[in-house]
Amino acid sequence: TTGVKIEGMPEGFAGYAKAFYSWASDSNVKVLESEKTVISEKYGFAGTLDLLVHIGQKRLLIDIKTGKDIYPEAALQLSAYRQALQENSEPVEAMGVVLLREDGTYKFEEQKPVFEVFLSVKHIWEWMNSELCRKVGYGTK
Repeated sequence: TTGVKIEGMPEGFAGYAKAFYSWASDSNVKVLESEKTVISEKYGFAGTLDLLVHIGQKRLLIDIKTGKDIYPEAALQLSAYRQALQENSEPVEAMGVVLLREDGTYKFEEQKPVFEVFLSVKHIWEWMNSELCRKVGYGTK
């Protein structure tokens, strides 16, 4: 057990909450936005980012994960959200992933932008799902 009791927290989730609060405290995080929907009109995608924060003088885009580890594909999602923010005059200096663990610990990794790779994956998804895209009118003008 973590030894932390968070009121109203369902059994089994307190460790994740402790990990989040530890990361936020250790990094002196100031949350600017959470669960913000971002849209790229230019590239035709949208999503909901987890956090925009200030850490020191840097404005960071943060993705929160639970699971075994931080996987490379996390940079794809963050890169897409970063692009959408930039299109809407909301630049960020860096992006990172916070992995919250059940035991109350965390792991943080900054991610490098890989927007061109994201676009390649997006094009492959559209090709593989072309019939669905056609049915819903996605990509047609």
